[in-house]
Order: sequence, then C-alpha cells, then structure tokens
Amino acid sequence: MFCECVEPIFTKHEAKNSKYETCLPAGRQCIKIMKSCPLTAANLIYGKQLLRCSSSVGANYIEANESLSKKDFLKCVKIARKEAKETAYWLRLIETSQKSEHERR
Repeated sequence: MFCECVEPIFTKHEAKNSKYETCLPAGRQCIKIMKSCPLTAANLIYGKQLLRCSSSVGANYIEANESLSKKDFLKCVKIARKEAKETAYWLRLIETSQKSEHERR
C-alpha cells in the first residue's frame, strides 16, 4: 500500500530527468503518509527516519547531475538508490505497525 510511491526509483547506472520527476512526488507522498499516522512514540521515530531518507533521494539525484566526473556521478546515484531502498523499508515498517495497531482494536 504505502510502498508503491517509492518502488526502485533508479535502475543500475541510470539517472534521467524523468527519474528526478519521480523523486519529488514520492517525497511529498511520504510527508502525507506521516501526517495521516497517529501520533505515537514509534511513529515519531519512524517518521523522522522516513522523512530524512525520502527527501535525500531527490537531493542526491540533483547532486549526481551536477557531478564533475563519472565516478562522482555513480557514487551519488548509488547513494540515492540506497536512500530509496531505506525509504521503502521505513514505509513497510510503518504499514505493518499500522496493520497490527488496527488488529489490536
């Protein structure tokens, strides 16, 4: 459910303008998701982590496009991919914690 907005944004050794256009809406969607979550201690921790890594994807992609060498470009794209994967992890964790929360009620 939540993870659809952050399925792998980058393919290996690939970064195009269309990929950047995917980063911004995905980051906005993560903000909306956290605003809709109940205010619990766990969600505060999950939310901070989610917002950090989801916003980092686009920032690292921009940095990759401004790189001075191919090596630097690839490094930045790899970091962006790692952040996208981390975003998917936090989204899955939030989703499963919300499901278990509803099951308890």
